[in-house]
Amino acid sequence: MTSAESFDSNAIEVDGIQFETLVPEPVVILPKSWFKQFLHLLQFWSRSPSSQLSSVPMKFGLSITNNTSQAIRFNFYPTPPKMLPQIVGADGREIELLNCGSFRPIGQSDSDFPLAMPGETVTFFLKAKIFGWRSDRFVMSIAGTDGFFWKFEYLKPGKYQIRFKYNNQELTAKSFGKTIKEVTLMTGLWTGEVETPYKEFYLVSS
Repeated sequence: MTSAESFDSNAIEVDGIQFETLVPEPVVILPKSWFKQFLHLLQFWSRSPSSQLSSVPMKFGLSITNNTSQAIRFNFYPTPPKMLPQIVGADGREIELLNCGSFRPIGQSDSDFPLAMPGETVTFFLKAKIFGWRSDRFVMSIAGTDGFFWKFEYLKPGKYQIRFKYNNQELTAKSFGKTIKEVTLMTGLWTGEVETPYKEFYLVSS
């Protein structure tokens, strides 16, 4: 495996495949927070964040461009996770990503395995939201397609950087239809591990 930095500072190329960090909305206006939300946030360990909490959507993703001469399929099914975000604060310290388990198991489907033809680009965005905790502290929740989710705690207004670690070691995978009997074997999956360059984003008080 060979890798090189792309002319785009947010991208890296590995064996003819370019991986790029996407942050289309780098400035996020934080929601208002109330102390009583703290009790709801304690439930993050066992289930989805309450829809009653004040939240703001956040958009982070990964762009993959196939610069090879062969069609290549990618695996974004989150269990076990193939793509994980890594965030560092203004002080350069990495913020711990907490695993919160699965609350709505769903079988893998065709959309979890996008195919990139030569010269084509596929993108994958995480479903992220940030919730008010108390004072100037916030929690970011990230949901996977199967109901699996993670969170970053103790965020506050300021500058951050995000990148993604993509790691898939499976040459094939099964995709399920509407019933368990409808099974398709996905082949030609790209295998390898790559970390994209960091890209900045800002959390701003409302």
